[in-house]
Amino acid sequence: MIKLEASFKIVTPLFMSGADREWAELRAASIRGVLRFWWRALALGHRDGSWEEVRKAEFALFGSSSGGQSRVHLSLSAPGQSDKRRNNGGLLKDRSGKVLEPGGRYIGYGIIDINGAATRPYLNAPLECDLKIYLRPPCGKSTYSGDLSEEADLLEGALKAMGLFGGLGSRSRRGFGSLVLLELKRDGVLRYEAPKNVDDYMASFKDFFQKHVKAIPKMPDYTAFCQDTRVYLLKTGEDPLQLLGEIGQAMQMYRSCGLRGMVNNVIPSENIFRDDHDNMRAAFSAPAKNHPRRVAFGLPHNYFFSSLNRKLTVLAEDHERRASPLFIHIQMLSDNECVAVVAIFPAKFLPDDENILIRPEHGNDQFMALQSNWLDVLIDFVEGIVQDGTGQKRFPDLEVIQFGAIMGGSI
Repeated sequence: MIKLEASFKIVTPLFMSGADREWAELRAASIRGVLRFWWRALALGHRDGSWEEVRKAEFALFGSSSGGQSRVHLSLSAPGQSDKRRNNGGLLKDRSGKVLEPGGRYIGYGIIDINGAATRPYLNAPLECDLKIYLRPPCGKSTYSGDLSEEADLLEGALKAMGLFGGLGSRSRRGFGSLVLLELKRDGVLRYEAPKNVDDYMASFKDFFQKHVKAIPKMPDYTAFCQDTRVYLLKTGEDPLQLLGEIGQAMQMYRSCGLRGMVNNVIPSENIFRDDHDNMRAAFSAPAKNHPRRVAFGLPHNYFFSSLNRKLTVLAEDHERRASPLFIHIQMLSDNECVAVVAIFPAKFLPDDENILIRPEHGNDQFMALQSNWLDVLIDFVEGIVQDGTGQKRFPDLEVIQFGAIMGGSI
């Protein structure tokens, strides 16, 4: 048996509950699910890009209804969470006591209202927790023929991925519930310590990739590491919620047309996607020319046209939801420094035979194929120039880490 011990810190408010939605709590079952997510993201490269082989290995390791019990046993300890519980209706505030900025409310849509108040209970940050994972060898008549040490290596990698650019709970892909891995031990031996500054973080990321990632050269069928996966260090700051607010404002200015051209009645919108708005409005009376380019940020994608008092929804033909390939993570480096990290995981947006569905209220469904350049929208958001005539980058301090570059020996 191999024992892994991981200490984490949750650095932004965490929205996680069990069956009782009125009770916020850290749940071992939910953490286990996130661990499996990152394990699958790493495992695809270790199985030569074969989803079928990943599934076999996952069932052999984590168990399945038909494949036997899990060989991964997880124990969670978070003694401080009772002091961190907050009820819905409470305002989210940064260290200085300032209410979460409108940009943070924007990316927290669904769990935070327009005033900055939580719409459901949550655990306030910071909060530390400890995980103990016991990996046992197969027993009985198992057909498993793998190497236990190699399995532990991949679990280590999944834990590091959680702590380098992952999170827990609702809106975790937008930076809420961000996790920082503080320390990782394997059978009592220290294997990882949290980076203390940006240079340490860059070194930790490079070490993570070289030890744990086998990036496949093609676009994967699901969220997984591939040669085109990109990680960005957007900017540093002193407060996690302030950073989320700044990123959210940049996203709102990029995506939104604004009200009379203004975002939050203060800042001019970049007005990049006016064609999305106009095209969807016209879809009530004629077939749409194209689907909205903003589908790259995830589906469903909703519109309400006040002049028509009608709604329109853009979704996938056979799926209610397609999560965003863009992950926002806040990495706490020290008491006075944190860094906003964004990762883009290129993967098939929809199955090859599935269309985008445009559904106007009180109208006929319209179907069209996904545009081949859908990923460009996300890359432009992070790497592009603000459309205000200044020529300034959206994130002036941006640093780009591309897996292909690391494979070549540099960052």
